[in-house]
Amino acid sequence: MKSNLILAMFAVALSVMGCKTIQCEKYPTVYSTCQCNCCIDFDAKGFTVGTTYNGPVGSPVFKACDFDVSIENLVIGGAPYFNFAKIEVAPAGFGSGNIINTNNVTLLFKNTGSSVSTITFDYLDMGGSENLTVNGALHSGDLNAAPPSLGGVAVSVAEATVPNGRMGIVTLSGNIKVFGVGGQEFYLDNVCRR
Repeated sequence: MKSNLILAMFAVALSVMGCKTIQCEKYPTVYSTCQCNCCIDFDAKGFTVGTTYNGPVGSPVFKACDFDVSIENLVIGGAPYFNFAKIEVAPAGFGSGNIINTNNVTLLFKNTGSSVSTITFDYLDMGGSENLTVNGALHSGDLNAAPPSLGGVAVSVAEATVPNGRMGIVTLSGNIKVFGVGGQEFYLDNVCRR
């Protein structure tokens, strides 16, 4: 009886915090965690090292964590650039297992499921410019120079310098319908929704 009371209190606490369990059965091969969040870590079946996504612009790349992901132009100085995204083994010191390399492209994540109030992702920036888009608003430049709000969503960047580049975590907080991220020599891992 005591354990039932504890479980009931836990369920009430979760509902008060707004945390909803995502149905992992939808995409069982790409979920790494399924407790009030979902993370795309590029290690699951379907994310094979060497897989290259290179167009055309707007092409579907994958579905995961209630996101439809497409490959889009990288915009620098108002001009569009387009090359490829590729699943690779994580370089030493960044990520774990597999990561995705965005080489002059942006990955656009469109929410198709329950509402999303927080997105986090890990990145490694080895040079060039990046794009961050949220709900249609674009920041082009270094992620550490992103504005504190983009597309009506709060943006937070925690970053550290590493040999030949920068590594960090971006947190988006608010009503997130669509977001995109990519760069020139830019790597992503652990794209998580909450």
